[in-house]
Amino acid sequence: MSSNGRLTLFRGIAVPVEKASHIKDHILREGIRGDEGKQWRFELSDLRQSIDSLLQKPNLVPTDTGAEAGTSQFSVLCACGDEVGASFYATRHNARPNTRETSYVIQFSAQSSGVYIDGRDFLYTCFQLWDQENKSSLEIQRRTLMKIYGSRIARYFDKAAASNDQQYRIAVCDLACQDAQIVESHVQNGITVRGRHGVVFSSAFLVTAPVLPTEIIKVDEAIEMDFRPDLTLDDFLKGRINLNAQ
Repeated sequence: MSSNGRLTLFRGIAVPVEKASHIKDHILREGIRGDEGKQWRFELSDLRQSIDSLLQKPNLVPTDTGAEAGTSQFSVLCACGDEVGASFYATRHNARPNTRETSYVIQFSAQSSGVYIDGRDFLYTCFQLWDQENKSSLEIQRRTLMKIYGSRIARYFDKAAASNDQQYRIAVCDLACQDAQIVESHVQNGITVRGRHGVVFSSAFLVTAPVLPTEIIKVDEAIEMDFRPDLTLDDFLKGRINLNAQ
C-alpha cells in the first residue's frame, strides 16, 4: 500500500522466547536496526540517477551495478509488502530448529525512495535461467513478470532475454531492482510465489536501515497462514504457468 510516497511494509523475525518481550519493547521504542533475530546484513548503493545510462551500456557487468558500484554504501534490511510473506519468514524461514522462539511480524511505514526490490529468491533466477528448459515460454514468462512486478519490468527483462551473457543478465536485474516504478507496482502484487529455498511471499524488498520508532505501526506475534503459492520458481522456469488462475 502506498500513500504520500510512503509504503506500508511487514518484517518477520524470530527471537528467543526469554528475550522476546524485551526485543518487542525495544523495537517500539527504538525502531528496527536489522539485527533483531536471525537476520542477514546487506549493503546497497543507490544507482537510481544512473539507471538509464547504465542500461544503455552494451557490456554491462555486475561491477557496474552492484553494492560497490556507487560512491557510498548503506545498510538495508529485508521486508515484505504483505503479512503472509512476513509471517512465512517469521515462523518458517528465520526460525531456528530445536529452539524455543517467539515469532513477530512488524508492520511499519517506509519512504518509497528508500525501498528497493529484493530479487535474490525469485527475480534474479528468472532473469538468469528463464531459458534453461527452452525458449518457447518467453512470452508467458514475460507477461507473468509484468503481473508480479508491473509493466515496467519488461524494459529490463527484454534486455536480459536478448543476451546469453549471464553476467549481463545479473547486472540488468540489479538495475530493475532499483527502479522506483517497479517498487511501487510490486508492493501491490497479489500473486503468491515460492522462490529459492522454498520461501513464500508476494513481494520482497530491501529497506534502508534503520527504521525509526516513529515509523513502527505495530508489532504482533506471527500466526501460521496459508503458505500455498500461486506460482513456483520451478513452474516459471519450465513455463508451466496458468495466468488465468492468477
